[in-house]
Amino acid sequence: MGQYQASKLAAHTATLDYVSSQKPQYSVVTIHPVFVFGQNLLQTSADELAGTNGMLFGSLYAKEPMFAPYRGVHILDVAEAHVRALDLEEAPVSSFLLSGKDRPWEEVLEYVKKEFPGAGFQAEPKTGDRWFVDTTRAEAQLGFKTWREMEVQVKDVVSQQLQLRSS
Repeated sequence: MGQYQASKLAAHTATLDYVSSQKPQYSVVTIHPVFVFGQNLLQTSADELAGTNGMLFGSLYAKEPMFAPYRGVHILDVAEAHVRALDLEEAPVSSFLLSGKDRPWEEVLEYVKKEFPGAGFQAEPKTGDRWFVDTTRAEAQLGFKTWREMEVQVKDVVSQQLQLRSS
């Protein structure tokens, strides 16, 4: 995970360096979502599960989740941010962090056990360092008043995966 995060920082730094040195005649917008969850429109079978949806779904069946606390953003919020960025005033570079609020892993477990009884989830509560993601700029400049909550993110992932497994 550390290498993944470092690659994202390196890519952002390279983008800033490019804009600074090349001074392109267009604006550059970078959008940085935290873990992205939601229905995968390209997935057609259960064995195609991957990425952050795979991390979440796998964590529900593992004794220990891959992450805690839970912090995610819905794929539809990410898509909407891209569309809204098209209407931004021109600027050399605009960068936005996207994230719903972090939630204790215990709340995810309570939700899935209530919403999907009998699904056989085995995950146990786990605590971890909470971290703050400042989404003020995305909220102000892209007009986000609310983000789709954990319940919507998790329901979309779990519903799709259970449906694919029952087909």
